[in-house]
Amino acid sequence: MPSTIPYTIRDAEERDLPGILEIMNEQIRTSTAVFIDDPIDLADREAWFKSMKASSNPIFVAVPIENENDPVVTSAAASTSPSSLAPPPSVLGYTYYSSFLPPSRAGYRYTFENTLYVHGSLRGSGIGSALMAKLIQHARGRVRTLVARTSGDNEGSIAFHEKHGFVRCGLIREAGLKFGEWQDTAFLQLMFEEDPRTFGDGKAAKG
Repeated sequence: MPSTIPYTIRDAEERDLPGILEIMNEQIRTSTAVFIDDPIDLADREAWFKSMKASSNPIFVAVPIENENDPVVTSAAASTSPSSLAPPPSVLGYTYYSSFLPPSRAGYRYTFENTLYVHGSLRGSGIGSALMAKLIQHARGRVRTLVARTSGDNEGSIAFHEKHGFVRCGLIREAGLKFGEWQDTAFLQLMFEEDPRTFGDGKAAKG
């Protein structure tokens, strides 16, 4: 029987970076979800984390419950056996959004690109949907449109985003290389009815 892991979703902290790095490097090694050839190191994620915080962009992590005072989101069923998942991963999944284009392109300041990854042993467990719900909740009122970018043949990711209200909005043929082959890039977007100009100055993570 698969094991279950009670977990909560919270703001990412620097101590989460090794777990985030593990998930990221698994994606780099095994998938076309990200067009990076070589594994990255902890220093890379530390610089990324510092940049995200400086830009007030949100990062959320799904992590196992540490104490009885943590709010439980739910329990995730793992695809591995309990013995091979003891202890569970320190980070079960993570998500964030960041500027779609550099801040110097001020006209795009209400458009953000979202990223979401789940630990390989926990895909299909519901963690991804819980993280996406948290991200969308945070973006509402702050963001005009969220853009998702994935490889054109990643039907799982495309279907996942469509499940959460994203619609396909573009495809760039042979936009990148991964595993020695040309890869298409698909774009999806989620539009919000709320006008972020009424929320504040458009910085992603105010409040």
